[in-house]
Amino acid sequence: MEQCGIRPHFWLQANGVGFIKPIAPYVVTYEGKNWFMKIILNLKTPSHYVFSLKKHVQKDGGLRGMKSNDFHVMM
Repeated sequence: MEQCGIRPHFWLQANGVGFIKPIAPYVVTYEGKNWFMKIILNLKTPSHYVFSLKKHVQKDGGLRGMKSNDFHVMM
């Protein structure tokens, strides 16, 4: 990509010993994930608009068992 001159934020960076691949801008940090889960757990929606998202939050912070409508509401 560097030779083609595209996406400079993805180019490998030399550190003297080898190369470091930079973190992609869309990667969520641990703090960001915790912040998002707090918002999901405190989300208030109209009755029957979306299934209870609190029931889908796992202990590890993941979301499981959601239907497509639930994902669309989150977006």
